[in-house]
Amino acid sequence: MRSLAHNAGCIVYAIQFTVLVFSWGPVMKSRNRILNFLFIACLILPRNNSAQAETSGYQLATRPMDFALVQSGSCQETCTQWISAEGKITAGTPELFRTFLKKLGGRKLPVVFQSYGGNVDAALSIGRMIRTAGLETAVGRTQLKDCPMLDPRCQEQIIKDGWSTGEVRAGGAYCFSACPFALAGGKVRSATVGAAVGVHQITSVSAKTTVAMGKKLSKYFNEMGVSREVFAMMALATPKGMYHIRMPEALRSGVITKVLPYGDEPGYVSCGPNTKSVSLCDEFEDPRSHESEPRDVGEDPSCALVNRAYMRTVNSGRYQVNFFHLEADGNDVFDMETRFVDRSYFTRRNNEPWVRRSRPMLLTVRWEAGRKRPVIQGCVHMGNETVDGIAAMRFKGEWQRSAFSASTEIWISKENLTYLKAIRRFPENSLYPLGNQVVVEKYDLDRNVLAPDLSEHP
Repeated sequence: MRSLAHNAGCIVYAIQFTVLVFSWGPVMKSRNRILNFLFIACLILPRNNSAQAETSGYQLATRPMDFALVQSGSCQETCTQWISAEGKITAGTPELFRTFLKKLGGRKLPVVFQSYGGNVDAALSIGRMIRTAGLETAVGRTQLKDCPMLDPRCQEQIIKDGWSTGEVRAGGAYCFSACPFALAGGKVRSATVGAAVGVHQITSVSAKTTVAMGKKLSKYFNEMGVSREVFAMMALATPKGMYHIRMPEALRSGVITKVLPYGDEPGYVSCGPNTKSVSLCDEFEDPRSHESEPRDVGEDPSCALVNRAYMRTVNSGRYQVNFFHLEADGNDVFDMETRFVDRSYFTRRNNEPWVRRSRPMLLTVRWEAGRKRPVIQGCVHMGNETVDGIAAMRFKGEWQRSAFSASTEIWISKENLTYLKAIRRFPENSLYPLGNQVVVEKYDLDRNVLAPDLSEHP
């Protein structure tokens, strides 16, 4: 029976792979040979491989959570560092984490979770300790150096009182059941679109206990800035199933406050003693360690998703915005290029030279008459469209900053929830500083955007 199940599973994988191959069209000319190879490989693989994988998966799912300091190299120059937290959350996990925090000596590193969940009370305790320590959290999976494929975070390679060596990946990681409750402890809590975050129903032996747990979770969510919408998500799960939270839901509810752009991974970059340029190290700013997309007091609730996408875009490490004005015939005419690089931004209008300025932190509210008021308000989702081949959500609203106000249209990427494009239409008596009545902004979150040569002239 195990052999039949194994072969059937291989056939399923072969069919799935074939669908992928056929979708490549003319790029793959040897599709039949690949398909034949897959079916033959399934038939000749040893039967105990399946049993070994099943046993390994079970062990990884039930292994109690532990914590490890991990870095991506020797850190003599630069490296990425993080706290790896993987395994089942048990009643003893909080005490283990408390001991671990004492060894950190106040150093702040992000806690990167991968877990199927476990004990709810323990998860809440861990989340509170994370919040008290002022740590960030993320969903990610750790691959330690020299660990086998079936046990990528093997216990043999964890250095108990030092730094383990490995890599961290956001894509394909998971945080289920009680894990999102511990994750909520981070004031900044990150995930990538390719990660899986899920919750399920919490049932107890009695209705009284279930109600008590609901009150406990409600209090905890309030502490951590998580919406009660999570309860609705939990109710949507089948009794023995899991509700997989979509990224827009995660952001709207506060389960996640920051989406890692494509190519970014969790962790902080640290400069080591052999960094070639001390000045470069002093100026270095890891784009992944920017602030989260906070919900500031005074925001318009209708613009929650728009504000989160805005903060995620303008506070990312490096990106570029091109400004255009819209003529009567509907054509875009280029006006200005702006590059945001770490702590500076650079602008160039048409044929003028580049100008460098200090980069401000942009927020979603403005001060007016001694109180905070929303920069964007009255947001309405106008449907889905495509911008330069990218699936997007389109919103309308009202924008105001300083003395300028305009009606605005905003297109947000459905994949990574960042700004793609914005159009602002100013009234005749309130032109934009560029002197145009209709301004078009096109965003490019290229992590490799470079600071321009200030002596460069077009």
